[in-house]
Parts: sequence; C-alpha cells; structure tokens
Amino acid sequence: MFKQSSLVSLLVIACFLLSLSGCASSAKQATYNVSGPAGANALVRYRIPGGEEKQETATLPWKMQVTYSSGQLLEVIADNTSRAGNIICAINLADNDTPAVTNEGVDQATCSITP
Repeated sequence: MFKQSSLVSLLVIACFLLSLSGCASSAKQATYNVSGPAGANALVRYRIPGGEEKQETATLPWKMQVTYSSGQLLEVIADNTSRAGNIICAINLADNDTPAVTNEGVDQATCSITP
C-alpha cells in the first residue's frame, strides 16, 4: 500500500503533466501570405512569434506557416520590388480561409495582428 507522501507526490506529478499538456494545446497556427502578379518579386519581412524578424527575397505568391500563442505579435511586410501591379499581404489564423487581416498597396503592404 502507498504511503500518504507517495500518493501526494503522484498527485503533484499528475497535476504538473496536465498543466504541460494545457500549455501545448495553446499553441496555434497562422499563415503569412503575400501575393501579387504571378512571378513578380518581393522583399518579404516577417516576424517569428516571440520576437525575431526575418527577411527574404521571394517570388510571388509566397506563404509561411508559423506557430504562435495568444498575445504574440504576428507581422508581415512586403515590398514590391518588381513594381508590377499591386502587392497584397494577409494573415490567416488557424485553418480559417478568411484572413484575420489583409492589406494591399502599390509599393508596400503591411499586415499585423496580436490575436
């Protein structure tokens, strides 16, 4: 038979593991999208949730999936380096087909949201 201290230890461990599983389920997916004339080039700057900003030259259309938690800034900025037509950015949350935020411009499009 278990001693009372062993039972308490098992309960503490079980509660800890349950709290970890709750943290893992709070992570969500978002998709950064940049579009414009097919084959046009863009300089895309985007924020990795939690802080780091990255940049890359891309051929349109471009997309990147990121993992975020509530309260983290999601941001994508696209510069139309081809100067052909308009450039459009969008951020989709989870599996939602309707963007949470979208913007369009001739030279640049900026999208940001803190869900």
